[in-house]
Amino acid sequence: MHKLIIALIIAALTGLVAFAWASAGPTHTDRVASQPVIQQACPGSAATPSTPSTSALAIALDGSLSTATKTLRNEYRRAALDAVRAAATNEAAVRVVVFGASGVGARVIFSGSFAPVSTVYAFNLAARNHLLCLAKQALSSAFVGRARLAGTDTAGVIAGQIGWGQSVVRSHGHVSVLALGDGCQAPSPSGANAHLTDLCGELRKGSKPAWILAHHWTEFSFGDSRGVHVTMEGVGVGKDSAAASTLEAENEVRFWKLACRRSRAVCQIGSSVS
Repeated sequence: MHKLIIALIIAALTGLVAFAWASAGPTHTDRVASQPVIQQACPGSAATPSTPSTSALAIALDGSLSTATKTLRNEYRRAALDAVRAAATNEAAVRVVVFGASGVGARVIFSGSFAPVSTVYAFNLAARNHLLCLAKQALSSAFVGRARLAGTDTAGVIAGQIGWGQSVVRSHGHVSVLALGDGCQAPSPSGANAHLTDLCGELRKGSKPAWILAHHWTEFSFGDSRGVHVTMEGVGVGKDSAAASTLEAENEVRFWKLACRRSRAVCQIGSSVS
């Protein structure tokens, strides 16, 4: 009898999903005016998790002009999607943002929680697949409108993602941040972030990481990041990876490692994209 009840629940759920898939028309998003229309709704459940997440993953994608090549954008998408899939397995909350000048051009493209929505496995599986589909769709159009995201506030967006992660996990939960970008924090031509430091310019001039942080710590601090795991990939590798300077990349990695440690986070900083 127990097996029969489970079979009936799964069959009913499958029928509902199939109906939603067949009857759903094209959907639109007004988050970004130029974002392409999604032609197919994602199947599955949009139910709210019944329990808070014990872990959170916040992903930040550099949408500035340094990501102007198709190859680099695809690498970022692949790495981000792999991270979301791992988060789904760990039942984590996830948020993905694309950033240029944080506070001016940063935008959330995906947010959701893979925590269980029910005590019934079939419902949890449907909800998981639904969110994974939404995440994949969001990442496919992540860099639309990137030309407007001038200036790159890397530290600002990492601090913001850490704050979000700390706000959505239960007490003593685990927060991780994955930042994909070249790490060249730079000012925007105008607006609220025109004051940002030209980090790579300073490093090329010979300024030491410790000196830069001593004079601009408020700008490069991640905030209270104790216990947070921060991973930065692609540091020092911009749109022309073939012309990337190994020495400059090493200096940038050294800088962000120091900034991360001083924010009391657990740090993994590198130039490669896993």
